[in-house]
Amino acid sequence: MNQFPIKQINLMIACLLIFLLNSSRCYSEENLERAWDFGIGIGYGNSSNPFIGANNIPNYLSLDLAIYGERFFFDNGDLGFTLIEKSNFGLNVIATYNSERIYYSYLNDLGLSIFSSENSFGLSGNSPFVALDEDTVVTFSEPLPPILPSSGNPFPLGNQILPFSIANKRWSLNMGFELIYDSHFGSINYQYTQNVNKTHSGSDMILGFTKNWQKKRWGFSSTVTAHWKSTQLVDYYYGVGEVYNSLFDIDYHPGSSIDVGVNLTANYRLTNHLSLVASVKFNKFGSAIKNSPIIDESFKSIIFTGLYYRF
Repeated sequence: MNQFPIKQINLMIACLLIFLLNSSRCYSEENLERAWDFGIGIGYGNSSNPFIGANNIPNYLSLDLAIYGERFFFDNGDLGFTLIEKSNFGLNVIATYNSERIYYSYLNDLGLSIFSSENSFGLSGNSPFVALDEDTVVTFSEPLPPILPSSGNPFPLGNQILPFSIANKRWSLNMGFELIYDSHFGSINYQYTQNVNKTHSGSDMILGFTKNWQKKRWGFSSTVTAHWKSTQLVDYYYGVGEVYNSLFDIDYHPGSSIDVGVNLTANYRLTNHLSLVASVKFNKFGSAIKNSPIIDESFKSIIFTGLYYRF
């Protein structure tokens, strides 16, 4: 399997932005002043959960907090240190977390749908996993053997649904760097982070383009992103483990994945501090994620609408 050329891409982007850095103007002393920014959004929000049989994630309160010092900053969960800052270019070292862990807080019970015969052992359906609800009949409740015996079948004959519990996942702490370039066309953001708390020891890269514009009381923002995730990250959050792969002959051995996302936001300013806001985010999974046997959707969506107050 070909590996994604991380080092080469990072080198090319770094060279490009060093060139842009040399052509940009320095900040004045006044622009080096930093401040805090705090806002609260109250309304209705919902994030789809792509896991089989999982509940969507509600959101009725949105917090926006940013604190900027001379070099250090905190921006909505990201902790950073500014290495270089020019009028249209910035280079930051950042520490952040992986948000995919939140899916596991809204999972329901799953079942393994099994078809077995006296001398064969296989799966029924495209994915062996099904959602368990009050109408599901569970016909086998013994503990799952860790390995398939060399002879004999550990399961009763016929179709069964075996209770299955996805192993809980930990939050991932990541560290890396962030490059930002601003122009009158929009803002380009590149971010590379590596897992540092040994949750999965993987890495990810995000390349995004954002365009903002104003029209009287209206404000609009659009962002397009490409998000590369390493094999280790994908396997940790979306795999089922080698034991289940071999035991049930599940042919899922993911590689890296590239997700593509679009974010659209509109706001209408009612007062200097209060606005109406509506936001829609759409993210299409790469094949390595959408082919996971525990994933039910090829995309996820996030919506929010309500009132936003900026202090």
